[in-house]
Amino acid sequence: MAVYSYEAFDPAGNQQSGIIDADTEEAARARLREQGLYPTEVRPGADVSGSLFLKRIGTKDVAAFTRQLATLVNAGFPIVDALSTLSEQTENYRFKRMIMGIRDKVREGKSLSDTLKDYPDAFPGMFPHMVKAGEKSGKLPEILFQLSTYMDSRVRFQTRVMSAVAYPLVMMCMAVLVVLFLLTYVIPPLVDTFRKEDMNLPWVTSLLIFGCDVLKNWWYAFVGVIALTYLAIRSYVRTETGEEVFDSFKLHVFGFGPLYRQIIIARFIRTFGVLVQSDVPILSSLEILKHVVSNVIVARAIEQAKVAISQGSSIAKPLKASGIFPPMVIDMIHAGQKAGQLGTLLLKLADDYELEVEAALSLFTSILEPVIILCMGLVVGFIVMAIVLPMLELNQSQV
Repeated sequence: MAVYSYEAFDPAGNQQSGIIDADTEEAARARLREQGLYPTEVRPGADVSGSLFLKRIGTKDVAAFTRQLATLVNAGFPIVDALSTLSEQTENYRFKRMIMGIRDKVREGKSLSDTLKDYPDAFPGMFPHMVKAGEKSGKLPEILFQLSTYMDSRVRFQTRVMSAVAYPLVMMCMAVLVVLFLLTYVIPPLVDTFRKEDMNLPWVTSLLIFGCDVLKNWWYAFVGVIALTYLAIRSYVRTETGEEVFDSFKLHVFGFGPLYRQIIIARFIRTFGVLVQSDVPILSSLEILKHVVSNVIVARAIEQAKVAISQGSSIAKPLKASGIFPPMVIDMIHAGQKAGQLGTLLLKLADDYELEVEAALSLFTSILEPVIILCMGLVVGFIVMAIVLPMLELNQSQV
């Protein structure tokens, strides 16, 4: 089947646009009429404008797709029919096209697991491996349900993390905007008054005036320096050495480092547990985890553990030698492997560890908020002092 983009009117007279798959343009028009739509234009391809390219495929989209696919397959739907049904229900046009592409490749004889490898942005490495394990064991619906549960837990965890850091970020942005407003609109008229009086200004006032002049006359240079600095740092971070330095910095920076490490370990535990529960081999799981953690330092430790395990070592020993994973995680992995319940214990540990991360996030933000308020108070206090001192001197000279 081919994909067609269309424009049509519904029975209420509202204009609609979208994409639909059909063998021919006439078949596409017939399907639209069956849906109660009156097509005005049907053309090959799915180049609908505007919203098509603005809508990204989010983790929530993938989680909902996986859960619905698991439900349909468990109900006895063939994979191709299930994918066709989901493509019609999906409102995200970009994701709709992707599902249609997956369906067409599966219809041509390619396995679902191999097809998902062609879409790594939406379906990371663990997806194809887990689906392949489900296809081999005949437990594809169960594996898909596990994947959907994993994605849902990941979405909830990401939401909690973003909610925790949102308020401090908003406060920082508001503080910067307030200071810029003062320096741009409030301070310049007062500065003009001081200049007219030809006063000997205190150093704080002179420094404030210099800042206002730079912001007023050289703001484009200031913005350019910030932009060039950002681009230079970004280019350096994309190099192998720069990425290693930056990832090491994130792990060890004061205040944020321990929290960042906890978030990475929580992601590692959750993903590792789901992979083991899905009967994905340990070495394959560790290979996937190298990319899931998104940190080259931690990925290198996982690679070293993978090499050691391939040589006959236990899982816990090389992870402990890395110095990255806390003793509690190491002990639970060792106990789980020894008892043959590694997947179950990892998922239980993931629940407990994510609660610890939430508590650490709450503590971090509770400390960060007064620090931001203090910094903003110091800046505003400096501005007030720079204005008040020459005003007092001016009043004294007039007495």
